[in-house]
Amino acid sequence: MTTGLLEVGSLAQARDLLAADPDATRIIGGGTGLMLMLKAGLLSVPTLVSLRKVTDPALREIEVRGDRLVLGGLCTLSDVLDHPVVRRELPALVAALRRLSSVRTRNVATVAGCLVHGDPHMDLPPLLLTLEAEVVVLGLHGERRITCAEFFVGYYEVALAPEDIVIGLEIPLLRAGTFATYRKFTGALAEDWAVVGVALCLPQEAGRITRPAVAVCAVESAARRLPEVERALDGVTAADVDPDGIGELAASAVEPADDHLGSAWYKRRVLSAEVARGLRAWAREAQHGGK
Repeated sequence: MTTGLLEVGSLAQARDLLAADPDATRIIGGGTGLMLMLKAGLLSVPTLVSLRKVTDPALREIEVRGDRLVLGGLCTLSDVLDHPVVRRELPALVAALRRLSSVRTRNVATVAGCLVHGDPHMDLPPLLLTLEAEVVVLGLHGERRITCAEFFVGYYEVALAPEDIVIGLEIPLLRAGTFATYRKFTGALAEDWAVVGVALCLPQEAGRITRPAVAVCAVESAARRLPEVERALDGVTAADVDPDGIGELAASAVEPADDHLGSAWYKRRVLSAEVARGLRAWAREAQHGGK
């Protein structure tokens, strides 16, 4: 099937095209994932709708608005990685982006595309889950926000209606003293697909973890948080944390499948180790006053 390209001048025009024929139309951002799927025959779409010529500045903004970091949907990953506001406010996001694919891919891939793609091995979803980010969507009835916990549904599946367009991402700023990290284990190169990815966000009050968030990717059909682990960490101090025990709890909380990246047993072992390493890093930082 031949795939055609339409370049629209407004988001409303793109939305109306999607609504008119959702089965035959797909939005294309950077195209880094979509084009691979088309070439491999995994996806067949007669018409791609490009937003490249849409001039709405909100689609490319990167700024702090109130207590949130706002990223436009058409920002490239390199835009986000290199922006001084992101480096100052969310160094954990910068660190995660440095290991996300190659420079060439990051120069093209967009924020919206990374969210919509829905691949369970993607690096950003677990970190965004722990940061309680929200996806900004334009639909037939205007804008709405979807929490990342609701957005990532399953294997290559996200919570969008056929006519929906992801136009941005909003990430709450971390309060002082919060430890946030994304740990990624790969089989070869640092920027390869994750065998296991795990994110931790550990706010603290009076030396104790409060409202912890832990999420994983690459072990099940979609990235998700691990409430069992979060409950075990709530109220823990750096002096009494049991990294190995919490790591084992994380391993028992997932149901990985064997694939070309590793067996289910192997993924559980890796997850346990990465959770433990992340908690040891937090404990060292907490005991030395964040220095």
